[in-house]
Amino acid sequence: MMKRFAGILAVAGFMAFATPVAAQLYVQGGVTIPTSDLGDGAKTGWMGLAGYMFSLGDGDIFVGPEVFYGSNSADDDAVGLDKANLLGGNATVGITFGGDDASVTPYVMGTLGVLSVQVKPETGDSETESGVSFGGAVGLGIGERFFVEGRFTSASVAEDFTAAIFGIFAGVVIG
Repeated sequence: MMKRFAGILAVAGFMAFATPVAAQLYVQGGVTIPTSDLGDGAKTGWMGLAGYMFSLGDGDIFVGPEVFYGSNSADDDAVGLDKANLLGGNATVGITFGGDDASVTPYVMGTLGVLSVQVKPETGDSETESGVSFGGAVGLGIGERFFVEGRFTSASVAEDFTAAIFGIFAGVVIG
């Protein structure tokens, strides 16, 4: 799992240094709604993300790496389960629509990465499973610093277990 994660970040990092354009660091957080197998035992939770994006060409296309961590507590029907923690990283690629001087800029983005799900029981040792994740987001950039987005991420982390989330996030561009 760590080799895949390192490989994804290495490719994104190489692209960052190979492209002589502006780069931006961002952080975001929001609410996540578990679906698929994860939704069978987990409640709505939270997630935080941090990433580094940079523009390609004329600035409409962007790429970069991001990392995330989130947690969903167990729902009342999940006997013996305390919570599920989600950890991972993505390589992203997206495109913005509208001009540089627009006050609201829509965008779409695709992600490919690694998702680890740590299941913590009420007693005993936790178990962690990982898999290749994919997803996407649609969002609105507001001014030069703020954005909101809807996001989906899914991964088959075990033979019979798929973890997927929908999320609503707000974020800020730091640099």
